[in-house]
Amino acid sequence: MKKAKTKTRPRTVTHATTLLDPVDFSFLGLTSVEDLLKEEPRSGNIEVELVEKKPLTPPPQQVTGKLIHTATSPNVRQGSGQQGNSQQEKEIEKVEVKKFRATSVRLYNNGLRSIKGLKSILDQILVDGGDEVVWLDLGWNKLTQIEDELYLFPKLYSLSLQANRITDYNEIAKLRGIEPMRTLILHGNPIDQLRFYRTLTVGAAPFLKKIDSAVISPRERDHCTKWLDMNIDTLKLLIIFDIRQNIMDARLVALEDDDDFEEFEHEFSAGNEKIDANEWQGEWDEEDS
Repeated sequence: MKKAKTKTRPRTVTHATTLLDPVDFSFLGLTSVEDLLKEEPRSGNIEVELVEKKPLTPPPQQVTGKLIHTATSPNVRQGSGQQGNSQQEKEIEKVEVKKFRATSVRLYNNGLRSIKGLKSILDQILVDGGDEVVWLDLGWNKLTQIEDELYLFPKLYSLSLQANRITDYNEIAKLRGIEPMRTLILHGNPIDQLRFYRTLTVGAAPFLKKIDSAVISPRERDHCTKWLDMNIDTLKLLIIFDIRQNIMDARLVALEDDDDFEEFEHEFSAGNEKIDANEWQGEWDEEDS
């Protein structure tokens, strides 16, 4: 008796989207999303399409006050009509356009400071465009914000912002606008040192199912939501204190080998109010330049 053949199912994230192998732009030294149009990815499923290249329209010329065109007008024909059609066919050329069939994009370990315009770029290089992207890896870049660009991905299920430079808890509140997201990786940012970091993140994005590879149980979600409602005023003070403390610690590490370390350490110990996030970020930027 012959055994029935079993069909293998593709991996799926939702009922409408299949998770394909990612197009991988990691470790390429990208500094802006426009670099995606210039660099070849490390891997990806390539598809080549033949697209008709439109003939260039000659520019108009101005002669004795009348506008004339260098192209042949319908009233002036060279030779027979058959020759004209043949000449037009020769002008139509087909060019190869290379795109990638992927619903996952890896931009891991580059120098991106902003992802503004990423959706438009992915619309150009992916067969199905950015609308079908379900997994986006932005880990180990230089992002300081959770930008509104992420709202443009209607099926974004999984997002990694690991090891960036997010320091402000107000950025976490923006996650509420990415409703399709169920998995988030955020550890490695200065913000993960905040007191009650996980509780605050679960409360800010109640639709998440997993944060930093740890599953959120229904009981934990309910506890975080209630706890956040009860302690919101106290948390405002704790967030301000902890963000400030974390920024100072990070700057101490950055200045560890500098000549002005002792002077800064004295200011830090005295609680100098002039030391803030903008000053620290500016010095960080100078080190990278």
